[in-house]
Amino acid sequence: MAVANSQGHPVNQEPWTFSQNDAELRALRDSVPTAVFRTSVHVLGRWQDAGLSIRPTTNGFALQAPLGARMQSIGWMYAPDPHHSEPRVEVAIRILQRRGIPQSDLDALRDDLEAFTDGEYAMGLVTIPITSTMSVEDAERLAATLVQFAHSLA
Repeated sequence: MAVANSQGHPVNQEPWTFSQNDAELRALRDSVPTAVFRTSVHVLGRWQDAGLSIRPTTNGFALQAPLGARMQSIGWMYAPDPHHSEPRVEVAIRILQRRGIPQSDLDALRDDLEAFTDGEYAMGLVTIPITSTMSVEDAERLAATLVQFAHSLA
């Protein structure tokens, strides 16, 4: 299936989808409590259901969307690691800025994501921990915010 963005540029990669049986999701499931895994999968599933791409990374998943003629990562979901006890979603505002996304759009995204953080915005990075206190409704709002931003890029 050929995909084009709103400027008519072809997007040269198909969305990559995952199932709960994939090794990357099994590794996440094995590293967190069941409730946290369900919340994490809800965010990934909402992204996937919106027709957007999920790519495996070394320790998580890249959330990709069409930007120009290519699929670009606009956020990442990481599994716990020695520095982070919970999975998290990260949005690197500075990287998106370098990719040519207008500052006003990035400011609006950062403002929308602040509802999910403790106000931490360090070095151009918004980090949203996925904890046992995050409800499915919160995960839905987070996913909807990210999906809406991704669709605004096309």
